[in-house]
Formats: sequence, C-alpha cells, structure tokens
Amino acid sequence: DPYLERHAQALVAIGLGLSAFGLDEPAGEAVDRAIAMMAADPLGARLTDFRLMLAVGRHTTYGLLDGQGVVTDRFADPSIEWRVLALLAQQQLQFGLDADAAATIQELDETIADIPPNPWPLLVLAELRTRTGRPEEALPLVEAFAANDLDWRDLRSVADAGAGLAEALAAAGRVAEAEHLLELWNDPLDQSILRAGLAAGLAQAGEADAAAEHLATAVGTVTGAEDATPYFAADALVQIGTAYDRAGLGDRAVEVLDLALAEIARTDDFPSVNQVLRHIGQAHLDAGRMDLWQQVLAAHLEAIAGEDNGATQGSALNMIVLAQANAGLFDGAEETIAAIPFDGARTAGLARLAQGLAADGQVEAARQRLLEARALALSMSSGSLQADALLAVVDGQVIAALLAYQDGE
Repeated sequence: DPYLERHAQALVAIGLGLSAFGLDEPAGEAVDRAIAMMAADPLGARLTDFRLMLAVGRHTTYGLLDGQGVVTDRFADPSIEWRVLALLAQQQLQFGLDADAAATIQELDETIADIPPNPWPLLVLAELRTRTGRPEEALPLVEAFAANDLDWRDLRSVADAGAGLAEALAAAGRVAEAEHLLELWNDPLDQSILRAGLAAGLAQAGEADAAAEHLATAVGTVTGAEDATPYFAADALVQIGTAYDRAGLGDRAVEVLDLALAEIARTDDFPSVNQVLRHIGQAHLDAGRMDLWQQVLAAHLEAIAGEDNGATQGSALNMIVLAQANAGLFDGAEETIAAIPFDGARTAGLARLAQGLAADGQVEAARQRLLEARALALSMSSGSLQADALLAVVDGQVIAALLAYQDGE
C-alpha cells in the first residue's frame, strides 16, 4: 500500500471523532488498525507516536478535548504520552474545564518519574501545579530544573515553557520566584521571553505598572542584542508585543510588533519570514486591529509570492486561510484559497475554511466547502499528492462535524 501512512492517519482522525461522540469501541478499533498499519511500515513505525501526537494537536487547537484517551492510552513512548497529556491539560485549563484538567494533572504527577530526565516536563508540570493553586508544589520542580545538567539552555521551546511558568508564578503572587527563574537563563533573548511571561502574570495580578516596567526592559534587551539573528530577535519581540496586549497596553504592543517587522526584514530566509509574519498578523487579529492585520497580510502575501517552491507557497497560504477562517473572515479566506497555486493545497484550504464555518455555526456552508474539497481532490491524478488532499478532507470532515456538534447542529 503506497499510501499506507495516509490511510492510517485518516483512521486516527476518524477514531478521535468517534471517541468524541462516545463510541469508544469502534474508535479504539480504528486507532488500533491505524497503529498496526504504521507499525508494518519499516520506515514509518518509529514515527507512529509522532503522527498520533499531531492528530491530537489538530483537535485540541479547536478546543475539541473529549475522547482524546483513545489515542493517549495507545502511545508506545511514555515521554510522548506525557507531553501530549501536558498539552491537553493546558488546553483544558484554557477552556475552563478545571475538573478535567485536575484529573489530567494528577496523571502527570503520577507518571513524571517514569520518563527520562528532561527540562521541559519539569517546567510545564510546575506551571500546571501553579495554575491549579499549588505553587508551593511547583518550587521543587524548579529546583530540579535548575540542577538539571542537560544541555537545554539553547532550546527555545524550553524558554517558552519557562515563560509560561513565570507568568503563572507572577499571577499567583510569587513574583520573587518568577524573577529568580529568569536568572537560570544566560541568553538575553531567552531572558526577555521569560520576562514577557512574568509581565503578563503581573498584569493578571493587577500590577500594571510593574508589568510595563518589565516589558520595557525586555524590549531593551532584545534591541540591544547586536549578535542576535533576525528570526530569534523578531520572535522574541512578537512575544513581548503579545504580552503588552495582554497587559492592556495596545499602543505599545503595536510599536513592539513594528520592531519585529523591521527585524525580520533583515533576512530573506523564507521559513523565518513566513513564521514571524504569521505570528505578527495573528497578534493584530487577536487584538482586533484589522487595519494593521491587513497591512501585515499584504506584506506576507508579497513574501509568499516571491517564494520559488510552489508546495511551500501553498502551505504558507493555507496557514493564512486557517487564521482568516478562525477569525470569521470568510470572504478573505475564499480570496486566499483562490490564490493557492496547486489543487492539493487548495483542497486543504477549503477543508480549513469549512472548519471555521462549522465553528461559526454555518453548517450548510461548511458542508458545501467540504464537498468542493472532496470533488477537487478526486479530480487530481492518483498519487501521493491526491492522497494528501484526501487526508486533508477527512481531517476537515471530522473536525467540522465535531465543531458543528458543539454548536448544537
């Protein structure tokens, strides 16, 4: 089966959907079939857990948090299972599912000793304990993190986790502990990211002046880091700008996001430019600054048009479609889809548009877009690109169905 991987991923998507509807037995059968198919592929077997993780992530992004156990109970690697459960707990807290989060965090508490030493889990579990009213139980994890001799200090994902913990500590009134956390990093950009998290926590605790002071320091740290690469500097500035928004300082957020734009303009590396412009645009979208979002979108589309690789272009445009659809900008999403140069990528765009329409309660419009996507995928020449397109349709069908069900349709 040359398309075994796509068949397996489609089965995982369907299994998650069935499980969310409470149909646990057929859901388990679908996921077990998928795992067996992936295990039969000598090249793909070692990526099985990774693919399962991505499938869960596509659902949790939309707040589709029911029925995840059909996948999380089947991971072979306990480290990946732990990571997925940690991300699930964060989403449960974000969507106000406190009882579910407490149960997930208890499982994380009980199993952290079963995974190899790693700095990321220590920080994330410390954050989760703090957010659920147990900051005193978080501090031993911070001490274990500080004593960890693994080479973790250059990992941006670890700095991001540190920022989440700094925010949680500051919001819980543990400002001294949050400030101490910053001292564990040597890189000035990483420190600025943690400081932005600290400031966001201070803002939540009503300490607006202290938050603004820390954010100003963070901006000065990034702009003064002369040897920083454009991507890492711009990424840090985006996180600081977002923290300004969360602190209610939108005007200052715009200034810092403009600095990020200027910083990323110093490189023509498309993956870096694409990611930073997407994050800047999302920050403006989230804050309701539609005029600035349109300006960044124009710059983003211009950068995408200059990219030689058509597949890369399609993928980048699809991320814009996703942002537009999730923000309810359906006409704009249609225009972006029309600009996608390949049928396969256009299919994925239609599926993502359908998800946004379903989340908005426009069930019939979502159904029509999915039918268009399916027809477009079936019109392609048989091959791996068609298989990818059909997988995007299946994903869209399942997620749109669950979003529509949440909306009562």
